[in-house]
Amino acid sequence: MQQILMKHETALLYVDMDEDMFGKFIIPLITVLKFEDDIFYLSDQLDEAIYSLIDDSPVVKDFELHIVD
Repeated sequence: MQQILMKHETALLYVDMDEDMFGKFIIPLITVLKFEDDIFYLSDQLDEAIYSLIDDSPVVKDFELHIVD
């Protein structure tokens, strides 16, 4: 994936998480960029965070990730 900046609201939709889950599980794993009142994340770090959570899961092994609308 090409590295791009993603706004906070877009990132929540991208990973399909509510604010609390995102703050608890994703934020500790990624860089947060703040420009005045706007918050951004690097898209490739969001992907890496999701893969890291899956890799750490005792249940999910040997998976193939697909984006679903």
